[in-house]
Amino acid sequence: MTSRAGAWAHAVARVALVGGVGAALVVGAQDLGTISSGLPPATGEQAGSSTTTAYCPGAPFAPGAGSVVGIAAPAVALEGLAEASGVPGAVTVDPLPAGPSTDDGRQDRARDSVSLPDRPVRVRGSQDRAPGVVAGQSFTAEGEERSGLATLTCTPPEAESWLIAGEDEDGSRGRLVLVNPASSAATAEVSALGGRSTRVRVPAEARTEVPLDRLRGEGPAHVVHVRAEGGPVSASLAVERQGELPAGVATVGPTTAPATRQVVPGNADAVGKSLVLAAPGERDAKVEITAAATKSSDVTKEVTVPAGEQREVDLPEVEGMHTWLVDSDEPVLAAGRLTTATPDGRGDRAWTVATPPVTGLAGASLPTEAPKHVSRYLEVAAPDGPARVEILVLTDGRVGTRTLRIDRHRSKALDVGRAEAVWVRPRDGRVHAAVLLLGDEKAKDPAIASMPLLHAPVSRSESEVVRSE
Repeated sequence: MTSRAGAWAHAVARVALVGGVGAALVVGAQDLGTISSGLPPATGEQAGSSTTTAYCPGAPFAPGAGSVVGIAAPAVALEGLAEASGVPGAVTVDPLPAGPSTDDGRQDRARDSVSLPDRPVRVRGSQDRAPGVVAGQSFTAEGEERSGLATLTCTPPEAESWLIAGEDEDGSRGRLVLVNPASSAATAEVSALGGRSTRVRVPAEARTEVPLDRLRGEGPAHVVHVRAEGGPVSASLAVERQGELPAGVATVGPTTAPATRQVVPGNADAVGKSLVLAAPGERDAKVEITAAATKSSDVTKEVTVPAGEQREVDLPEVEGMHTWLVDSDEPVLAAGRLTTATPDGRGDRAWTVATPPVTGLAGASLPTEAPKHVSRYLEVAAPDGPARVEILVLTDGRVGTRTLRIDRHRSKALDVGRAEAVWVRPRDGRVHAAVLLLGDEKAKDPAIASMPLLHAPVSRSESEVVRSE
């Protein structure tokens, strides 16, 4: 019989090895150094936002443990992008209903957190703590029925969202979670590609869940479209795999809206990996898939996705962390699926979503209470041309920076250690970025999760304030 440790190593060795990517390309957080002066100023400085808000849905499953963490961007990340208000502010994290917006004596707080509740959470940055705030929730499943790590970026509500993830043939099941942060009820039209539609009422400052089997269509996953009425909502999917042994969990935010170019960062070779493509329009989509990798790759795959349908594409091995580039003659949606597993059947999974290019500043708040022996790898890809980007990593209150130069159709990966938050700031070119969280052979249970780096508003014109007092 294979030993427990041996089974773990056998099952995830390919992922762990890829996570390392080789000393030539992975730079540990210890190599980032501590900065004491600002980055070179950028052009186009604007008045800093005075309020930013984002929302997370709260605990997706039970039992388990987790937290929601909001962190203000360090001043060095904002230099040349936005001028701080000069008025002391704070980052506050409050379960909904949160009451009137107030810092409640928490002035000049650069971060805040709460244990993950079973209701939505508002993350708010005010005054000089508003620009560049990042927020995220994490959940570690515990119990006999499920295990694994699930992470999610807190985001502003949207009038329209597309999501990909959900149930498949291995016994997993999922739920669409809608959060309405406003003080009046909202309605959402929810539909699954190739499936059914329904109208959902979302009460004020609350969340509503829709089991995905109510929307079921044909295909390897659910492709869900959400249109909000009466006010924007935050949408996410919560997926759990059920079986005789504890199995994986995932929470997944929106993917980029249909487009002829999709970029899906933060992937690695795993026990199972695939790309789900969907063609929501009225014409078949001819799709070409290539890889922007940390090492040279000539992977190219061509598929046709019938109109109004989805298709799951098995992916070839690509050495190192990599980003999938999806080019099509018709608008498509895309998301990747990564699975880890041990020979005895325990496993976890993650979904990697398509992201917009980073403009200005993008970041992510990473789990502070993740299981032990879970590493964090930041991948930055330059799909369209050469790029130069500044990386800022916050660890134990210290900010480290590093400049990366990335060739066209390539990516670079950094081991960011126990980082609490990361930000990416392009200097030249267009980049996409994500963090892959991965358990090693010492981890108690399999663990894998992905967090995209999303736009972090820094100016007043970018602020999202949706709550009515």
